[in-house]
Amino acid sequence: MDDRDRTSDPTEGVRIIGEDEAAQAIRSGPTTSSSRPKPPEGTRPALRFPQPEHSLAHGGDATAAQPPMMSSDEPDDDLDAWSSFATGSPRWRDQQTDWEQADFDTTAMADDPAALGGVAPHRPLPDPLDDPEPAAIDEFLAYAPDDDDEMGRNVVVALLVAVAFGAVALFAFSQGAAATVVLAAGVLGMAAAEFFKTVQTAGYQPATLVGLVGVPAMVLAAYWQGELSYPVTLGLGVVTSFLWFLTGVSRARPTENAAITIFGLLYVGFLGSFAALLLRWPGGHGTGLLLGAVLATVAYDTGGFFVGRRMGRSPLAPEISPNKTYEGLLGGLIASAAVCLAVVSQVGPWDLGAALALAVVASVAAPLGDLAESMIKRDLGIKDTSSILPGHGGFLDRFDSLLFVLPATYFVARVLDLGLS
Repeated sequence: MDDRDRTSDPTEGVRIIGEDEAAQAIRSGPTTSSSRPKPPEGTRPALRFPQPEHSLAHGGDATAAQPPMMSSDEPDDDLDAWSSFATGSPRWRDQQTDWEQADFDTTAMADDPAALGGVAPHRPLPDPLDDPEPAAIDEFLAYAPDDDDEMGRNVVVALLVAVAFGAVALFAFSQGAAATVVLAAGVLGMAAAEFFKTVQTAGYQPATLVGLVGVPAMVLAAYWQGELSYPVTLGLGVVTSFLWFLTGVSRARPTENAAITIFGLLYVGFLGSFAALLLRWPGGHGTGLLLGAVLATVAYDTGGFFVGRRMGRSPLAPEISPNKTYEGLLGGLIASAAVCLAVVSQVGPWDLGAALALAVVASVAAPLGDLAESMIKRDLGIKDTSSILPGHGGFLDRFDSLLFVLPATYFVARVLDLGLS
């Protein structure tokens, strides 16, 4: 239809009709301009909301339902509770004492766990030393991983693995210091990989590549340049650990993760590199010195294991390693002294007196190294660092005692001037 044929009423607008009028319009068919009802005459009232007496839903009928309205006279507890946050002013906190005053009153929530999200308050693990009751000890041992499960260890498999690895080590010793230092670097590299993997399972994100490269490099550098290599290797390790996080390779909590990386370099790399210092001993006595340290450590571990398993009654450090006993410590000392006097004294440059001194020093250093690793595993909540060596766990589990015996052996040799006179 052409717009020019249409009649228009300039006074016509939009009108809201009631339901009765709408129903009648539907029954009468399409509505034309001529059949439309005329709009009401007079001035239209202004539309205002809310309308207490009229409703648009039913064409202005007064019977329409009125929506509920909130009265400002009624007290609102929720608004009063939240008003404290709006009226408070920001506070700068950079000292420990700044946190003594809370932002809101937690007194009411302290006695109601549901107010804190329905989570029960943390119940600390009972300390067996503070609570000697059997129930507390049982709960502690049930929680803590038994990292020295001697009773459950497959002794036959463990002995077979030890014999196989011993054969490899003796072959390397027979080939000279160069072959032995390569074996030592490989073993310590595996131990470093286990350490960094272990701390990752506990939520840390160290610079693992720095540790995997730094530990073997520290061993090889010590064999090449001796004690003079430590300022360089340790300095590079610290700087590279920081650069790992400064350059954005990882940005996850750089302080603690850089510290974990450096700790791994020192614990595995620095202590283990004393094997290289022994191997470069003047006069060609390096393999003999390292062999003495290994035999003394193996004798202590073996004697302590069997004596502690059969006769252990008095816990040595129950809060760290429940299966370590004073009886096992004494058994390890006797076994180490016997092997040193019978075997190590026959290997140059060791003599009878030096071998006995080595047995005493190893019997102190070996349990310290064992307990140190047990403490780390207890803190991280794991049993073994790896399962690559059946019956032994991982390389770090097997050589934790040797990490402490190696520096002790080196200083014994220096004090006694073995092979240097």
